[in-house]
Amino acid sequence: MYALIQYSCDFPILGGIAPATLNELVESECGPLLVFRTRPGQELPHRAFIEEKGLGRYVPDKDRLMEILQAGLSPEAKQRFLDRGRAFRDDQARRAAELPSLVKSLYESTHK
Repeated sequence: MYALIQYSCDFPILGGIAPATLNELVESECGPLLVFRTRPGQELPHRAFIEEKGLGRYVPDKDRLMEILQAGLSPEAKQRFLDRGRAFRDDQARRAAELPSLVKSLYESTHK
């Protein structure tokens, strides 16, 4: 059910952001992300990450958020999210592919 909601949304408005949520939204091409608030401490790096990667924006001001919602997001903003989401997924896949050789080299360096 949750996936159907993601696929049917133009973009999410989040009251928090965690890595699993971020990955699900990128995979379902539901974005760009609008983060309205985050929990202090643990979510601050996630908020910075989505802005750094161009996957979304942090908009803590209710009036500004309403302006964005009323104006809507342009097709260009959606395409930028999709392009950056693909780059993010490609980077994650590259890192995952490198893990076996990293583990092997770590093992070999400690078992000589």
